[in-house]
Amino acid sequence: EGNAKFLSTQVKKSLKRSNKIITISQHAKEDIENFYKISGNRVVVATPATDPKLFYRRSAHEIKKVKSKYGISGQYILALSNLEPRKNLDSLVEAYCRLPKDLLKDISLLLVGVSGWKTDLLFQKIVDKVDQGFKIIRPTSYVKDQDKPAIISGAKMLVYPSHYEGFGMPPLEALACGVPVITANNSSLPEVVGKAGKMIPSDNIDLLTSSMIDYLQNIEAVTQDTIISGPERARSFSWVKSAQAFLDVAKELE
Repeated sequence: EGNAKFLSTQVKKSLKRSNKIITISQHAKEDIENFYKISGNRVVVATPATDPKLFYRRSAHEIKKVKSKYGISGQYILALSNLEPRKNLDSLVEAYCRLPKDLLKDISLLLVGVSGWKTDLLFQKIVDKVDQGFKIIRPTSYVKDQDKPAIISGAKMLVYPSHYEGFGMPPLEALACGVPVITANNSSLPEVVGKAGKMIPSDNIDLLTSSMIDYLQNIEAVTQDTIISGPERARSFSWVKSAQAFLDVAKELE
């Protein structure tokens, strides 16, 4: 509530005082222009990127070691995000629990991320599903940044059905590690994933379920494709290009 109040009152004032505005995606640029009625030439895009020295597919040995560190066993589908309504984890939990029994017996749903706001209903749903025998798990402690690539690399897939993103780093990090991605087709996510992942409407649980089934039933072929297409997609985003965008703005304002 405090953040919303601050944003609604202060951002507009800041934008009026700014000669240039730098944002993180083309979609965010369009939202800023449309919502605040700002001329397009005032808004510049400088995207985030993954560091290829950190985000690459880790070895089976490293994955096993990191999984043990966080009390994770067996195969898992990864949800990597803060736990808050916008991330749509409720739909992911529901879709996971709808998987056929022959798939469910071999794979858990791993939720990695800090608790956000309005999580009571989500946690109650998870507790109820766990009581029913579904394998929905969380790491035994906060996952450190240096361990994240191994956690991602160990996943069968990353599923990220968010209702809205300014950019969407987890899908790009997963692709950088060669891990198949299912995400939503809204906001900035198509810009991030391109053709390297599967995109669906965030409000379609049936399609989310069937997409997960399709991936799991063809996981070897999907993974082999993503090992090539994922890192290639990730490399299309560059901190060097983004730094150059900042530099160009600075030179323009000299």
